[in-house]
Amino acid sequence: MFLGENKHSVDSKGRIVMPRAYREELAGEVVISQGRDENLVVRKLADWEVEANRVRETTPDTRTGRAFRITFFSTSEQQTVAANTGRIQLPSHLREFAALEPGSEAVVVGNFETVEIWNPDRFAAQKARGLEAYLADEEDEPDDE
Repeated sequence: MFLGENKHSVDSKGRIVMPRAYREELAGEVVISQGRDENLVVRKLADWEVEANRVRETTPDTRTGRAFRITFFSTSEQQTVAANTGRIQLPSHLREFAALEPGSEAVVVGNFETVEIWNPDRFAAQKARGLEAYLADEEDEPDDE
């Protein structure tokens, strides 16, 4: 399980260090994909395979379905998390998609079963939208207390 929000830098070679709390669970092979919010999503290889099978089995064989599958699979990259440093390579096309430049700051977020990597400005906007929705939900449904 991945929780929390951490700030890390993308180094000059396009790598980022995973938070210490995530390293043991991410050790070995992972898949980095484009997220639907202009961020990156990191999944353990086994978890990505489950998601990939779901996409393959449930996406209709239509023009839109095929386009979705092509995007899902072609924008995913298998990488290895370095055991001793927790570093992971962010391929250039994924860094460009997520607006993460070498030498820039990134926000690494635990999202239960995935890790997300965000451009700080995009994450701040997403977090504000999330907080607004979270608070609106609290107002709509009274506590049982």
